[in-house]
Amino acid sequence: MDNKSLQALQDQLERIETDNEATQAEAEALREHIQDVIEAKQSRETLLGRLEQVLIHFEDDHPDIAAALRTVIDTLSGAGI
Repeated sequence: MDNKSLQALQDQLERIETDNEATQAEAEALREHIQDVIEAKQSRETLLGRLEQVLIHFEDDHPDIAAALRTVIDTLSGAGI
């Protein structure tokens, strides 16, 4: 998985519009985690677990984000991560 895909997911997370503070906090934390992976401060393995955790949070209210998360999860899993 290239950094372009991760950046695209970050961009989608940035565009979330919600009054739910927990959702905003979750999106912000995930954006930061993705940035750390892009900058090689954290491994892609740590990202896979994090993505799986937040997927559940976004499935109902943000199906587009959930779909993007699933794509990244599938790609990382397919790469043996």
